[in-house]
Amino acid sequence: MEYIKSWLKTILYMNVLLLICDNLMQKTAYEKYYRFFSGFLLVVCLLKPVIDFTGTEQYFQVSFLQEEWKNERNLLGNVKEFQDMQDVLKKEYETAYKNQIEEIAKKKNIQVKKITFWWDNKKEHLKQIEIRGILLKGSDSTLHTTDNPSHVESLKKILMQLYDLEESDVFVEVE
Repeated sequence: MEYIKSWLKTILYMNVLLLICDNLMQKTAYEKYYRFFSGFLLVVCLLKPVIDFTGTEQYFQVSFLQEEWKNERNLLGNVKEFQDMQDVLKKEYETAYKNQIEEIAKKKNIQVKKITFWWDNKKEHLKQIEIRGILLKGSDSTLHTTDNPSHVESLKKILMQLYDLEESDVFVEVE
């Protein structure tokens, strides 16, 4: 019963607020946008019990929490300890990525000699990867990036999918 009272109060408050705003927005260029937005808000308020019953409220909370986390990170961005923590995390990511790439390359008969990572401005995502390596013995001796790119191309495709990169963002050179 308390839930229904709360729901009806929300609808009542929303209607009063929308009525006040409606009177302020009459005969303006933005009136049709306001009517769309206010109708949308009213529908969401009316569907609140359905949203609660189906359990989809968690998805709304997740997006809210993600936005809050971004805001907190923006506030903390200039704090030295936070920047140091980001640098440590970046190094740990690079180590994990390096081990993962070496394992994948080994399966493609490529021994990795050097891996270079480029990060986006916020140091959150990989922007580019450059891999230099040599072809292991026992594999096709004519394998070069220009002659027979099958191993190199398959390695590039795996890395593109794994790290959500474009083809131009993954550079692999095999001697």
